[in-house]
Amino acid sequence: MNEILTYNDYWTKWLPYYNLVLEIVFFLMIGGSVFSEWISIHSKTIIEKYENSVEEAKTKEITLIKDDLTLRIKQYNSLFKDISIKNFIHKMYEIHKESKIIINILVNDVGKTNANFLGSKLAVSFPGGLYGLFAFFIFGLLIQFKIGQLYLSSIVG
Repeated sequence: MNEILTYNDYWTKWLPYYNLVLEIVFFLMIGGSVFSEWISIHSKTIIEKYENSVEEAKTKEITLIKDDLTLRIKQYNSLFKDISIKNFIHKMYEIHKESKIIINILVNDVGKTNANFLGSKLAVSFPGGLYGLFAFFIFGLLIQFKIGQLYLSSIVG
């Protein structure tokens, strides 16, 4: 907020221009619904292909690491067999280390994959697809510029 007050002349001068540019882009996007339908369908197809390829890649990755995971689980289970008082601390450390390796194998990039999946689902399920989501973003930005203009006019005026 202090930056707006500091650069008051800049914002008073350029905010109406930014506002006009965004209004033109927004009206072209709304008015170009003939093109947006094609873009929406095309982007939806691309995102669905991306989702399918990510899912296939993860399935192949799981299949490829299945043997390694099986071996790691056998090693993990074998660590429990001969625990004694003498080797308890060492065995617990080995169990912990092996369990971390197994967990890393199982949850490799789960957060990133889920974030990509949710982002692509949002874009596909939004009315108009990615094009509609972009138009919504432009509309939100336009509202922010309008609020900024009202705010500046009350300060300057």
